[in-house]
Order: sequence, then C-alpha cells, then structure tokens
Amino acid sequence: MRLSESLRRHVMETNVGVITNRFKGKSRRNVLMFEDILAEYIKECEKAGYGDWLEETGCKSSKLAMITFAPSFIKRLSITVIFNTIAKKMWINLGNIEDLSLIKDRDKLVLKTQNEVITRIIGPNRIAIGMYRGLLESILNSSVICVKALQTKKHCTYIFKSTIGNVKIISKKKKIYDRLNKILPENGVSLKDAFKKRFFQLKKNNRIYFKGRSIITVENTLIHLFGNKADSLEKLPLISFKFFRKIIKQTSSENYLILLKNILQVMGWGNVTIVKKSKHITIRIRNPPFGLQREKDNWFFLIKVIEGFLWLIEKNLKVIDIKVIDKILIATYSDQKTTRERSKKTNEMPPHL
Repeated sequence: MRLSESLRRHVMETNVGVITNRFKGKSRRNVLMFEDILAEYIKECEKAGYGDWLEETGCKSSKLAMITFAPSFIKRLSITVIFNTIAKKMWINLGNIEDLSLIKDRDKLVLKTQNEVITRIIGPNRIAIGMYRGLLESILNSSVICVKALQTKKHCTYIFKSTIGNVKIISKKKKIYDRLNKILPENGVSLKDAFKKRFFQLKKNNRIYFKGRSIITVENTLIHLFGNKADSLEKLPLISFKFFRKIIKQTSSENYLILLKNILQVMGWGNVTIVKKSKHITIRIRNPPFGLQREKDNWFFLIKVIEGFLWLIEKNLKVIDIKVIDKILIATYSDQKTTRERSKKTNEMPPHL
C-alpha cells in the first residue's frame, strides 16, 4: 500500500503533532526527519570512529521494533518470504528503498537493496548493516554477523551469517508505550493537511519532500538511542544550520519561528509552542514521541537539530536548559555571547546544560 493510500485508508493516521502507523494492527509512533541531516550526522559519526556504536544502535532499534510490532504470524513464515514480500512492500511504500531481495544460500543470507535510505546520500555506513542485522536476529532468534558489505549509493549487497546464541533485548511494555504516546486531537496543521497545502510534497517515488529535500519516516526509538551518546551530537547543530541555510529564506525571526513550529508539528514531534523573550527562546512540545527502549527517553537529537535551525536567527543561541514535565518537553535556548558578557560584569558563571 503506497503512502498516499495508507493516508487515505488511515493506516497512516495523522493528527496535529502526531503520526501513527497502524500497519497490521500494531500501532506505533512514527516521526519524520530530513534525510540529509540524518545522513550527514551518521557520516560524521563514522568519521569520529563510532562505526561499531552505529551498527549496534541500528541493530537494537530494529530488534526493539520487531519484538514489539511484528504480527505473531511473522515467525511462522520463511525468512525469504518475510523480506521479499512483507518487508520489501512496506519499505518501498515508505520510500525507504526502491527494490530488495533476499536469497538464502546454506548458512548464508545474501541481501540486495537498491537506492536505500541514508546510503543513497552518503554511501557506505554501518547503521544500515546494524538495522538489517537486528531484523535477521529477531526472525532467526540467533546472533548474526555481517561477513561482507558492498555499499554504493545506488546498489548494496550484504552477506550475513547466523551464529550460535542471541542477545536478548527488553523493551518498554507496549501498554506503557501506547499510554505515553497517546494524544487527543488538537487544532492545527497535520501531515495530511501539509500535503493538501503543498507545504510538503509527495512525489511519484513515494518519497516526501520539503523545498526539494527528502524527508524520511523513522520509528522514533532510533532518535532516543542517538541521544544517549552525547559526544556524537557535537556537530549536529552545524549540520542542521548548513542544511536549513540553503533552503530557507525568511524576513524576520517571527517568520522563522512560525515555520519551525509548523515543521515540527507536521513531522509528528508533538504540539509546539514557541516563546521568544529578549535573548531567550523557549520551545515547549506537548506530547513528544516516546521510544521503545528501556533507558530514559530523551530528545537531545531533536533539541540539537532545533539549535541549528535557530542559528538562522542568531548564531550564538545554545540550549541551556531541558525539562520534561507531565509529557511536556521544554527546551530553552539563550544567546550565549550576551550571557558571557553579562557574567563577566557580575562575576557570575554562565549557565551550562
């Protein structure tokens, strides 16, 4: 079922600040993310030597999704049927690949993809290997290693081998996940409205675009897992700033903030309120997406992406405070140059996150 058809049939349900995927009756909270930002972040992580961490993070994300959302009948199917029929159709419909095939050759599994998400922008990366590994481990109930990966931006071939043992993983209970992500309908612009108003465009390749830039669907747990490694986020604001600087031209800070509010809400990050006072900007997100991981939820990745966007208004803005109160995420950004100057005059230390 193509994305447009999923929206029409309410398989992909959209409300203000939320995107709910009800594929095969298992509801999950999806979010949208600019593919270029995510790809460049992964590229920088690879450069910094975080390849192993990326692979394990991708693996964990896939396994958490599989154990929580996969229909019970999946385990009764052969692995080739799961990939060549169910996974292939689902990922093509989401615009994440153009083609996929899996061949089982004795103890080896040969997976081939075409034009896969992230890889189509940066080429070789470990996150893709990890995500496929996680799916295979969940289905086979055994550990899997990647013995060979040939990745180009257009075509990829992965050879996996099953080994003895399996690392068990524990997720939030589905009832808790559903309760945290429950949102009552609110007034405002939803993803469906954004398509009607041409704020976002849905092209023939079943991919979403904003001002010519690709947007991808993500199960939000991956974003929480990225936020668990603070040092991986150091360059994210600059990546975000460079991306938005190329495509967005506004006339005032007010226009920038209205646009930011609409982008975040349409992309499923919650109901957003933005308040600007003097040198401070406070972003309040009611009902942000909660993940499947057992670790504490965090939205540091999103917060640093927002920081980069705010540099379009003032380059010295930095996040100085983050709070979560009753399913409301509150991030405060301050002009750090002005704060430092005031601190010198009063012999006070500037605030730190």
